[in-house]
Amino acid sequence: GEPFMVGGRTLDPMVQLLRKEGLKLPHITTLTPQQARDRMTKQGAVSWIRPIAMESILDVTLPGPAGEIPCRLLVPHGAAEPSPLILFFHMGGGVIGNTHNSEPFATLLANVTKARVLNVEYRLAPEHPFPAATEDAQAAYRAAIAMADEWGVDSNRFVVAGESAGANLATVIAQTMRHEETPEPFAQVLIIPWVDPLADNESYRDYEDAFPLDKATMDWFANHYFSNDAQKEDVRAAPGRNPGLKGLPRALVYTAGFDPLHDEGKAYAEAMKSAGNNVSYYCFGSLCHSFTMLAGVSGTAMEASLQIANELRAVLND
Repeated sequence: GEPFMVGGRTLDPMVQLLRKEGLKLPHITTLTPQQARDRMTKQGAVSWIRPIAMESILDVTLPGPAGEIPCRLLVPHGAAEPSPLILFFHMGGGVIGNTHNSEPFATLLANVTKARVLNVEYRLAPEHPFPAATEDAQAAYRAAIAMADEWGVDSNRFVVAGESAGANLATVIAQTMRHEETPEPFAQVLIIPWVDPLADNESYRDYEDAFPLDKATMDWFANHYFSNDAQKEDVRAAPGRNPGLKGLPRALVYTAGFDPLHDEGKAYAEAMKSAGNNVSYYCFGSLCHSFTMLAGVSGTAMEASLQIANELRAVLND
């Protein structure tokens, strides 16, 4: 069909095709959380890149506030010892997603940066509503620091990274570790970050009907993730509203043009920069939310994924 344009941006043609086909499916708001999880895995099998072979992949568990936290430690070929460690938190609104879904992109990060990657399986709502995911993420970070020597990683070069709700978790770690004795992250990588559940901005209006993430889907996530509206004001849920942003780790922030979360991600990058932090920001204008999961079918999404990995590599080697 004709090019799909909103707000002066033109959607990547392959993403437009995926959007056209995706809109034929029942909307996520008609599904149960488990049905939505299953569909995400089935859809991703079509659009993900193939996971890149690692030197080793180790299934590990870390102590958490409600039991063991399952994780996968990815060791790329050519990794130094000690190497940096990237703690990676998957997308999914705190309701769907898992380490299997995020492993293709996580292996790409590991392969390009030559850093070990710890892919973290945090608890999901509605079975485990907020702040369960945040508590798991913080616990995983502290426990990983304690495992640094055993895993062959440098505790002074930990990176917290995530996509969407996973970027929210990475953001909270970056903010809270400033006030603990635990070593702070060396850097943070925030991809299509969800940092303000109370956001009401232009991108929410312009992309209210965007694909694969629209306003109705965000409401569906929030209704499952939060037990009440007051929780949305908690700084662990809305780190983008934290007024104290001085002294944060080096930040790489990436947004997508066709994404309701675009404006809050950009605003958070600007707020961190205004507070005196070292921040790089980039918008992939022709792409949509969850674009790393489309890198197997969209050349533009693949280029974006590689750009993120290469820019992180440069920061780690600086």
